[in-house]
Amino acid sequence: IKEEINSKEIIYSKESFSLGGYQLKLNPRVLGPKLGHDVQKCIIAAREDKWEQDDKGKILIEGYILEEDEFTLEPISNEDKGIQKISGFNVFIKLDLNITSDLKSEGFARDLVRLIQNIRRDTKLEVTDKVNVEIFCSKKLKESFLNHYEYISEQTLSHSLNIQEKIKSDDNLFTGKISGEEINLSVLKKK
Repeated sequence: IKEEINSKEIIYSKESFSLGGYQLKLNPRVLGPKLGHDVQKCIIAAREDKWEQDDKGKILIEGYILEEDEFTLEPISNEDKGIQKISGFNVFIKLDLNITSDLKSEGFARDLVRLIQNIRRDTKLEVTDKVNVEIFCSKKLKESFLNHYEYISEQTLSHSLNIQEKIKSDDNLFTGKISGEEINLSVLKKK
């Protein structure tokens, strides 16, 4: 799971979150044929929190009983926006949405790897070809790339990885952007 969601850490906890209740979201596509014009009354009642949930998980609203595919319940958190209920289960996922400088730096390195891999693909290099990479970028990006030098080298099969703190205009260089900043690259097959 950790790899699939690109997370640093997963903590399993029985901690209860301070929820301000649930917001009922109706599925008008499914409810329309069942309720006809009353679907609008139910939407208004949902917005005004005029609904109940029975012990079987069904929703009672405007005299109708709704089935699971006709609605979703979204928790209203008093803590933060990073909490989501898993549909059909009494399980909540809480994500720490704070982006630290380390995470930002790693993101720049991942963006660089993606850019180099795209260049490798576009220039028809074989997956196993070793390359010599030269990068021209800002000081901020250079620091990030140097902090993740080994990762970048491994992921891109770079025999050499030279990072320069300047932007260079040259028709032989590829140009890209990372976090809105221009970057120039040379990616050549190792001879």
